[in-house]
Amino acid sequence: MSLTAALTAWVFLAGEVTGNVSQVDRLWSVFPPALLLLAAAYHPRDPRVLLMAACAVVWGARLTYNFYRRGGYHEALRGRVWDGEEDYRWEHARKMPLINTRVGWTLFNLSFISVFQVSGGALGAPRAGCCAPRSTLHAPRSFARSTRSRRTPRTDGG
Repeated sequence: MSLTAALTAWVFLAGEVTGNVSQVDRLWSVFPPALLLLAAAYHPRDPRVLLMAACAVVWGARLTYNFYRRGGYHEALRGRVWDGEEDYRWEHARKMPLINTRVGWTLFNLSFISVFQVSGGALGAPRAGCCAPRSTLHAPRSFARSTRSRRTPRTDGG
C-alpha cells in the first residue's frame, strides 16, 4: 500500500470514528513541505525547486503554528492523536444541502476531505515535482520556441 493510500485511509477512518474530520489538517502543514524537501534533494541545483521547497516550509510552519494556536494539536500532544479541535469551517459545510445527512457527510468525507485533499489535491500536487523525470520539469528549449505565439499578418483586410 502506498503512503498516500495509507494516509487517505487513516484520515477517513479516524474522521468517521471520532466525528472530527480535521485529521487531514494535521497533515497539511507537514506532508507538502516534506515532499518538496524530497524534491529539492532530488534536484539540489534547480533554483525553482529549491524556492518551491523553501516556500512550502514557510507555509507549513505558518499552518502548523495556526493549527496549534487554535488547539488542533493539543490532544495529539497528550498522546490522543485523533482528538483535538475541528476546523470551524466543517460545521458550516455540514449544513449544506446534499451533505447534511449521515450518508451525504460520509461520502463528502471520503471523496473531498480524504481522497481529494490527500491524494489528488494540495497534498498530492507537490509530488509532481518530486517524482517526475527531470525532462518533464524542464521543457526543452526547442519546445519553448515552437510554442511561442507568432504574429501573422491578417489576410481578411482588417
